[in-house]
Amino acid sequence: TPWTIPANLGICVNADLEYVTVAVNDRKFIVAKELVESLSKELNWETYEILATYKGSDFEYMKAKHPLFDRESLLILGDHVTLDAGTGLVHTAPGHGEDDFNAGRKYNLEVLCPVDYRGYMTKDAFEFEGMYYEDANKAVGQKLEEKGALLGLKFITHSYPHDWRTKKPIIFRATEQWFASIEALKGQMMEQIKEVNWLPAWGEVRLGNMIKDRADWCISRQRVWGVPIPVFYAEDGEAILDESVINHVANLFREKGSNIWFELEAEELLPAGFTHPGSPNGKFRKETDIMDVWFDSGSSHHSVLVERGLPYPADLY
Repeated sequence: TPWTIPANLGICVNADLEYVTVAVNDRKFIVAKELVESLSKELNWETYEILATYKGSDFEYMKAKHPLFDRESLLILGDHVTLDAGTGLVHTAPGHGEDDFNAGRKYNLEVLCPVDYRGYMTKDAFEFEGMYYEDANKAVGQKLEEKGALLGLKFITHSYPHDWRTKKPIIFRATEQWFASIEALKGQMMEQIKEVNWLPAWGEVRLGNMIKDRADWCISRQRVWGVPIPVFYAEDGEAILDESVINHVANLFREKGSNIWFELEAEELLPAGFTHPGSPNGKFRKETDIMDVWFDSGSSHHSVLVERGLPYPADLY
């Protein structure tokens, strides 16, 4: 996935592995000791000399120069670095992979994602801006070669996730989402799971494990239909989470229906005369994400039954 190189912010090593400096002709490389022999065959090193040995943990917090751009990449530690193949050092782009994201969080790396929702490289990819991510593969490879940073090139077939509807491959992009913490509810939820008569019985274990290991619930979805998330943004990008504003929007929904969110501009949805220090010009934008439909499913009984005075709990809902 060379298209992820513009998003590189780190290089991951395994703290417990041994690494060496290898001299090859007039260059020196740092690689995992156990991979030197396989690498020498892969890269056609006729002769090489090992100059020094280190522990992976020695490299933590060192900095490397990015091969393409004028910025640094931090050397970090991660358990997902193995001796299966490669060099023992793993390119890390927190915006494009779960292992990378988790490793990057420990070291406060930025979550850089220079690919937009259509799959095109953004201005954060500099000279590759505007390229479709697949087309960027070749361009990035050529640029690495120009810079003398490409030691070998071969093509492999990745086992990669596919969208279940279109059957097309998907890529990983870190995106901003809304989350609800379930920590305060977790104990009560686990108790209620035991009270349910499960058919089939394995449903109890499945849902129990799903709840037990989760701290947050991602409640936002990028769809053009559904119940909107009643959040506004100021000109400086600050999210406005204000109870009085949310209640104002709820009253508008009650009077006119939820479609009003899509029909009116942000300023028209806010209370008359609303101001915010982050919007000196009085400009606002509204959230375009919708609530996860499971949030509707788990909460709509309150407005359908409870608020209307219908019997609750219901026999069938």
